[in-house]
Amino acid sequence: MTEQEIKDLVTRQRKYFQTGATLPVSVRVDALKRLYGVISGCEKEIHTALKRDLGKSGFESYMCETGLVLEEISYMLKHIHRFAREKNVRTPLAQFHSRSFKKPSPYGVTLIMSPWNYPFMLTLSPLVDALAAGNTAVVKPSAYSPHTSDVILQILLKLQGKVLDTYQGINSMEQMGSGMGILATIKGMYVDFLAFTVHGNVLVNNIFSLAACIILVATVVFLVIRSMIWRKWWKNPAFFVIMILLGISMPLLTNVILLISPNLTYHLLMRYQWVLYLILMTAFADRYTAEESRTDVVLQWAALCAAVVLVFDYGISDNIGYSNLEKKYEKTYAYCVRLLDRIEQTPGYYQGIPIALVGVIGYDEFPTTDITGKVTDGMIGLSGDYLIYKGADYQAFMQNYLGATLNFLDPDTVGEIYMTQEYIDMDTFPGPNATKVVDGILYVKTENCGRD
Repeated sequence: MTEQEIKDLVTRQRKYFQTGATLPVSVRVDALKRLYGVISGCEKEIHTALKRDLGKSGFESYMCETGLVLEEISYMLKHIHRFAREKNVRTPLAQFHSRSFKKPSPYGVTLIMSPWNYPFMLTLSPLVDALAAGNTAVVKPSAYSPHTSDVILQILLKLQGKVLDTYQGINSMEQMGSGMGILATIKGMYVDFLAFTVHGNVLVNNIFSLAACIILVATVVFLVIRSMIWRKWWKNPAFFVIMILLGISMPLLTNVILLISPNLTYHLLMRYQWVLYLILMTAFADRYTAEESRTDVVLQWAALCAAVVLVFDYGISDNIGYSNLEKKYEKTYAYCVRLLDRIEQTPGYYQGIPIALVGVIGYDEFPTTDITGKVTDGMIGLSGDYLIYKGADYQAFMQNYLGATLNFLDPDTVGEIYMTQEYIDMDTFPGPNATKVVDGILYVKTENCGRD
C-alpha cells in the first residue's frame, strides 16, 4: 500500500471510532460472538493453511493457535461486562458533594502486526482484546505465512458480511468448459498445444534447454533416418502411417487431461507432459543404438544427458513459473480488494450504482502498472503483470472472489464515457481522483496507458 492509502485507511478508522459505534458493550459482545462463530466454521481451512505454511499438524494447530484464540474469546465474553464497568474510587474531601469513579475507555485505532511463527494466534488474540475494549483495528499479518494470512483475510471479510471463496486466481489461458462440445474441445486442445509450444517457451526457455533440445532432436532424427535406411522402414507403408498418426495425436495426448476433466484450468502442466516425450525419445535412442559401436555409445550418452538437462530445466522453470503465477494472483487479489474499497468509499456511492470501468487498453501487450512494479515480466510461459485487463474481468473477479456484486455498464456506454474529457482528466488508480460520481454514474479509471 502507498503512504497515502495507509493515511486514508487510518483516517476512516478514526472517523468510524469517533461515531461511537464501538462503545456499547452489546456491540462488542456481538462482534466477539460472530468472530467465534466464523473461526469455529473455518477450523479446517485454518489448520490446512498452518500445515502449508509451517508444517503444523491439526492437533498442534488447535492446541497452539485456534484453541487459544477461541479460549481468549470465551474469556472476554465472560468478563467483558466487568472489564467495562465503572469502578468507584474515593472522593476527595473538597468534592464531597460529587461521585468519583474510573471508567475504562478504548484508545481508538489499533495496529496489529503479527510474526510468522504463530501467525493465527498472534494476529487474532490481539484482535479479540482490541474488539473487547471497543477499539477499531488495522490488521497486518505476516508476509512469511501467506496461506494463513489469506485465511485471516477470509475471516475478517466474513465478519463484514462478505463471502470470499477459496482464493485460486483467474487463468488468462483458454479454459475448456464442459459445455463446449467434443469438437470444440478437441480444436481448443490443438490451439493450446501450438500456443504453449510455439509462443509459451515450453520447449526452449534458456541456452541450456536450447542446446539440449538440439542434441536430443538431432540424435533421434539421425537414428530414425539411419533405421529407415538400414532396416528398410521406408519400404513399409505402415511406418509412414504411424508417423502421421503420431503427429496428429501428439496434441491430443499432451492435453488428454482436458478430456478426463473438462473443467480443469491449468497453466504450465503441458511442460510436464513433454517430460514423458523426453523419456520416450531417450528409450528410442537406447533401443536403436548398438553397444559395440563407439558412435552409438556417444549417441546414447548424448541423448541421456540432453534429456536429464531438459527434465531438470523443465522442473525448475515450472516451479519458478508457478511461484511467479502465485505472486500474480496475490497482486491481482490485493489490487481488486483495494479497488473495491476505493469504490465503496467514493462520495455518492450506493449499492447498485451504475459503474463505468475501463481496464487496461490494448490486448496484445499489457504495460506494467505502478502499483508493484515489474515483478513478473519475462516469466516463463506467462506474460503481463496482472491477470485481468477488461471491465468484465474485474466484474467477474469481484463477484466470484470478493463476494461483491457491482452494476457495471455495458461496453458501448463505457466506450462513450471513455472519450469524455471528464474521464480523461481523472487520475489512474490508485491516484486520489481515480473514482468519482458524474451524473449518477460512478467513473472508475484503472487504465495504465497514456493518451495524447
